[in-house]
Amino acid sequence: MSQHQAQTVEKTTDRIYQLLLCPSCGGDLVLERFDQSNGVFRCAESCGTVWPFIDDIPRFVDIDFLEDSESFKMYLHRFASELESIDPDFLHNTDRSIDEGDSEIEKDTNTYFGHAWSEASEWGWIDESEVPESEELRYKGGTIQATESAWESKALMCEDDIGPGSLVLDAGCGNGRFSEMAAQSGASVISVDLGTETVETASENLEQRDNVFVVQGNLFELPFKRGVFDAAFSIGVLHHTGDARAAFDSVSKHVSDDGIFSVTVYHKLNPVWMKINDALRSYTTDLSIESGERFAEGMASLARVAHRIHPHVLHGLNLLFRLQPTRTHMFDWYSAPTASFHTYSEVERWFIENGFSITNTNKTAEYDDRLVLEPWAATVKGTKSDSTGTGGFFPYFG
Repeated sequence: MSQHQAQTVEKTTDRIYQLLLCPSCGGDLVLERFDQSNGVFRCAESCGTVWPFIDDIPRFVDIDFLEDSESFKMYLHRFASELESIDPDFLHNTDRSIDEGDSEIEKDTNTYFGHAWSEASEWGWIDESEVPESEELRYKGGTIQATESAWESKALMCEDDIGPGSLVLDAGCGNGRFSEMAAQSGASVISVDLGTETVETASENLEQRDNVFVVQGNLFELPFKRGVFDAAFSIGVLHHTGDARAAFDSVSKHVSDDGIFSVTVYHKLNPVWMKINDALRSYTTDLSIESGERFAEGMASLARVAHRIHPHVLHGLNLLFRLQPTRTHMFDWYSAPTASFHTYSEVERWFIENGFSITNTNKTAEYDDRLVLEPWAATVKGTKSDSTGTGGFFPYFG
């Protein structure tokens, strides 16, 4: 990277940081750097909260979320004197953003998805030419080509929605594969996730993208000014938050007038399927991570056997419970600490009640909500037509 390019990236990064607000009180933040990639964001308002800035990632979470991270331990070791001079109680101020009633779910989610995405860091980044034909089922959905297809069907974003000059929010970025898809349009993308290992995995995957900015934060208390995003998407995330509707409401506040928002959530299926799924998850969510992985591999193996007998056999089993040939999918489906299921009408109501008009869905002409066997996920896209936002990216960039 040339010196001019480096200066341009730094300038853009500083502009992005101007959009941040303290999630505790909504006050303005001041970045105090210890070096180019580390420092703190200090709330300039009365709450005075200090938030870590570690390895180019702002960390708007409780210290409890960071304490097992090697990057945080190194940060404390390297910058002990700086932290002491800024906030002597830095390590003792553990209640930075999360409401006590929700903290256990979110801490479990941090642990689970942090492990899941660090283990599946390459999921969605694998070229299908590198997958042996005999292993195709094991990697189904995990290739670059599958990510491109999923982006088209689950984000429903087109060239008119995002492009150069747009500011886009990936609300629940995982390992960053969909942030990469959005970034290819030339838009500036802010990728947010709760998990420490998750954002570090995403940051590593996206390190060559100077138009993507990774932030560790809570979807319920996003650290951004309202109405600043030209587009936002949340693919397969809201149903894992413990309150999908509240998470939707929170994200939608940050979309600008005429901005785009698309979400993909688990779809509620027929009562028999749901009861079997609930029974399985009541068992799997009590397992340790290691046992959950073994269960996931067992389910994936069963799916591969069924598929080899005949694809219709696998399809038939999926009429009773979720069964896929990849451990990554099975671990996500059965071991995530919380998962909720929703209907199109329910999700469409979220949009309308937040001032959006519905512009697209993945609902087919054959869809019947009386006896639902599929789809597994409902995708809805809307355009904001009635918000109190300040409107988009450029007003802050002069």
